[in-house]
Amino acid sequence: MNRLLLIGLGCGVALLFTGETAEAGLAFALEFNQSNYLVSPGGTVDVQVDLRQTGTPGVGEVNILGAPGRSG
Repeated sequence: MNRLLLIGLGCGVALLFTGETAEAGLAFALEFNQSNYLVSPGGTVDVQVDLRQTGTPGVGEVNILGAPGRSG
């Protein structure tokens, strides 16, 4: 039992030191002014669509909306 515990701990420590690094960057999402729309067949509806930006710009990325969390 102790041997299995030591093997498990050894594997866990090895995984901690061999992991890859994560990089943050900008993420974009489309947001609508309503979650759903009712339209008669053949009808039309105006939909407001915003682009929302989150995250921190990485090297070479452009902050197109001016600041994280803004939409436009």
